[in-house]
Amino acid sequence: MEKHLKKTLFLFISVSAWKLIYLAVTLAFYQLDWSTVSFQMLFQYLCGDNLTDPYIPAEHFWYIYVLIRIYLIFPVLKVCYDSSNRSILVFLMAILFFFSFFTVDFNAVVGLISRVFGIDSYSLDTLRGNLQPLNNCEYLFYFLIGPFLHEKLYEKKLSARTKKTILFSALFGCGLLILKRYLQVGVLSGEWVTISGDYERTATLLAAIGLFGLAIFPKSIPLRLRQLLSFISQRTMNIYVVHMFLAFWYSYSFPNPPAGALVHLLRSLIILVIAIVITEPFTYIPGLRIVLGVKPVHRINHNLHRDSK
Repeated sequence: MEKHLKKTLFLFISVSAWKLIYLAVTLAFYQLDWSTVSFQMLFQYLCGDNLTDPYIPAEHFWYIYVLIRIYLIFPVLKVCYDSSNRSILVFLMAILFFFSFFTVDFNAVVGLISRVFGIDSYSLDTLRGNLQPLNNCEYLFYFLIGPFLHEKLYEKKLSARTKKTILFSALFGCGLLILKRYLQVGVLSGEWVTISGDYERTATLLAAIGLFGLAIFPKSIPLRLRQLLSFISQRTMNIYVVHMFLAFWYSYSFPNPPAGALVHLLRSLIILVIAIVITEPFTYIPGLRIVLGVKPVHRINHNLHRDSK
């Protein structure tokens, strides 16, 4: 318990440190001094709020706060996960799935049918609002299903049927997301918007499960690609914490960039590489890497090795 609480505390310290860095860099970017931000604004900012005057591109840290929220109840969840009676975990995941994914897709499908055929529409929003046991059920569901899939798939001898199911889940989920984006704004429209209820879509869940299964299945991808994915996955948090400011700088520097999916893909790849370059040196500094929460842990060997005779 002590180790878990310490990890949760350091996660909060890390997000606070990065938000202070964002604030300092933004103030320097706009050539403003710290008197622009009152102590009250700073306090609310570090508690999870965001600043709009001056604007700080730090909205993406909502994910870290959600993660901390899950970490706070993790000891209770661990009891369910470690229980020999897995029906408890299955029941919990079923409840989370219903209020997260099923209700959103039900509303979307029924809404589409009502628009196409001109009939009355029905929604489960009221039911969800009154009965949903937890906020952000979808994030807790992802948190629980990850270890569950890892246990079932990692370094296991999988049947041909299981492999096909994993591949189908990835392709079908991605295909559904493309279809839903087409219904929302048009495929390859150049308009950069998220799909409504993106994380709560069953398509997103299927794509995530399929891609996760492909990534952890040793022979599903070539060795070089696995090594590249491993390199990036170890630095996921590093990329995450700085990507928003890089995206903000890009939008500021190029207010009218060329439109198109390939442009967005290229921009994302450039931001990914720059984020790794920026954060990688921090992984070699013991105290700083703990405060900033960057990984992997690198240790510099100061011993001089002499050639063996």
